[in-house]
Amino acid sequence: MSKFQWPFVRRSKLETILAEIDDWRKSYEHRLDKSERKQYLSGLNFATRYFRMKLWGNPRP
Repeated sequence: MSKFQWPFVRRSKLETILAEIDDWRKSYEHRLDKSERKQYLSGLNFATRYFRMKLWGNPRP
């Protein structure tokens, strides 16, 4: 059981936003070269961990 339960409408809206972000991310990654990609992915991993920690209180990805 998670610490905080989203209301159903709110959660589906959040999932929609996350799916849109994921689509954008995939299209963006195609335009990066190797060094840019490495830097981008390390930033993305940090942002993902931070977002999950703030939203769900879960520091582990």
